[in-house]
Amino acid sequence: MATLVIATDGPIVDGPPQGQCAYDEQVKLRAYARAGLLEYAIIDPVNRTPRHYHLEHPGQYAPPQLYDHSQTMRFDCLPGLPLPVGDLFAGAEDTTA
Repeated sequence: MATLVIATDGPIVDGPPQGQCAYDEQVKLRAYARAGLLEYAIIDPVNRTPRHYHLEHPGQYAPPQLYDHSQTMRFDCLPGLPLPVGDLFAGAEDTTA
């Protein structure tokens, strides 16, 4: 599991263990939206699909932006830190086949 936490005005990037994505997308997502966290990303290690949420208005995120292995995630609060999705999984066993 990989988690990056950077203050309340920064992103939280969460890589939940297999089978825990539902908890992160339900319980944590609501809690972070209520707390006013501007950005939240969940990285599904099984499907290798990051989902990037932006706070749409207080207490609610917009539908997530989805990425594939050829794209780069960028956080509004960390403009100098691009995250190439393919690099997130470099060297890891491919579980999508």
